[in-house]
Amino acid sequence: MVQNPHQGRACGYGKGDYRSIDPVQTIIQINSCRFPFNNDWILCVTLWTVDNEGTPNKEVTKSRMVGNSIGESRYLYDLVGEPGSYFIFPTLFIRIPGLYKLQFRLIQVFSSDRKTLLPGTEVISTVFSDTFEVYPTKTFPGKSKPSVLMKVLAKQTHDVKSRSL
Repeated sequence: MVQNPHQGRACGYGKGDYRSIDPVQTIIQINSCRFPFNNDWILCVTLWTVDNEGTPNKEVTKSRMVGNSIGESRYLYDLVGEPGSYFIFPTLFIRIPGLYKLQFRLIQVFSSDRKTLLPGTEVISTVFSDTFEVYPTKTFPGKSKPSVLMKVLAKQTHDVKSRSL
């Protein structure tokens, strides 16, 4: 994971009251011999509460998180021009203040010939984000500036959106 969420501002239940996780995009990069670039992958995100030590203890996605929780692989270049598979989640919103982690599950959706969906897809890999806090609107400390990586990726794809880029 190359960009973890740091904080968030709780969003409401109204149609237009969405407050994104900060930084706006949570970015996962996969490029290794074990996982070469593959367009057959998706990454699924779930929200977990954490205990006092930061250990995930309960999935709470359905009641607390809204937005696009499934990302597809994008072939993009990093800060030094190295290619990699990136998964970007610009629209994840959390409704209730608290301490959380995001769980990311890498799943292969298509067969190697890309002609058929795999029945009973299996999780290839799982990772948790760092713990982050979602604040009530009145106590939110403010958004951070976009990272250099976010600016580089924004030039390559429309998936990265931010007013401050």
